[in-house]
Amino acid sequence: RLSFCRAIIEAATQNESLTTLNLSATAAGESSTKALGNLIRQNTSLARVDASCNDFGEEGGAIVSEALETNKTLQSIDVRMSNVGENHKKAISEMLKSRFTF
Repeated sequence: RLSFCRAIIEAATQNESLTTLNLSATAAGESSTKALGNLIRQNTSLARVDASCNDFGEEGGAIVSEALETNKTLQSIDVRMSNVGENHKKAISEMLKSRFTF
């Protein structure tokens, strides 16, 4: 069964002009996180994602971190209160910080 959140993410994967996506508090779990990882890897127009207040878990944190390694255009992803684990939060934060030059 396809969750609402996963359906939104999969539809967003097809949208090449999407720049912001709010998935906050959508009860996203593991299957949604895998779809989000695919979205991050494939969509180069996406600049901001709010994925806060979900239940991605440690595996979801790893999926998002790995996806960010290939997507160099995403500027912000909020994973607060999404249970991604401190190590993954730090890795995500460091990857995003490295994209900005002053």
